[in-house]
Amino acid sequence: MVKKLFKYEIAAYLRVWLPVELLLLVVSIFGKVMQIFESDTAFFAVLMFFSIGIYMLCVTASIVFNLIYSFIRYYKNLFTSEGYLSFTLPITASQHIFVKVATSVMFSVASIIMAFVSFCIISAGDLFVEVMRALGYLINLATAKVGFNFALYVIEAIIFIIVNIIATRLLHNTCITIGQKANKGRIGFAILAYFIIYVITQTIISIIQFVCLMVPETAWEPFVKYLTKNYIPAIHIGLLAAIVITAVISLIYFLICRKIITKKLNLQ
Repeated sequence: MVKKLFKYEIAAYLRVWLPVELLLLVVSIFGKVMQIFESDTAFFAVLMFFSIGIYMLCVTASIVFNLIYSFIRYYKNLFTSEGYLSFTLPITASQHIFVKVATSVMFSVASIIMAFVSFCIISAGDLFVEVMRALGYLINLATAKVGFNFALYVIEAIIFIIVNIIATRLLHNTCITIGQKANKGRIGFAILAYFIIYVITQTIISIIQFVCLMVPETAWEPFVKYLTKNYIPAIHIGLLAAIVITAVISLIYFLICRKIITKKLNLQ
């Protein structure tokens, strides 16, 4: 049943995602064709300016689309009249949340890949060669400096990005879920929940920063010297710590959503 739910969710995304990505590809191809007929006329300059502007808007829309559409799918499919049908399926609340988040993350990654493909199209030629040459130079420089650790950094960074996307989706889902506890103005209550969570998070960060500032500088010197001498493992520790902390926060959001949906759900 979970596989069927995945198929249904993917089909729902594709109906909106494909037109957005096709438009992005068309605009990138148009931008490349414009470069072929490059001239020094004012008309061409204006036309090129608008084509680049439209391309940037399409790239932004492609990436932001998943964020907005994930709100719509999560809210509409679980907390409107569709929710009565969704919760009659032999699927647990955890599985509903998992499918929603996993599909959103999958299409977010796909949108990033499509944005890169569109860049390859619109920059094809000398510009693309120069960009790849500069990128290759930076990769070789980093590899020469830290060796195989650079590949591990890249893998860890990719994992962190994915985990961070999951945490962001779960945060928004948590706010939407909390908003359903209100009898009226549920969307407004969800927005309020977001700001409350934001304030709590910033307060905790501020307290940690304050405590760190209160520690005498002499106490930090051994730590700083260690990081300076052992910066390669320190970067690994920093990335892995960020992944673990973000994963724990994601788990907390997930548990809150599951608790409310399982025990205290109030459909419209």
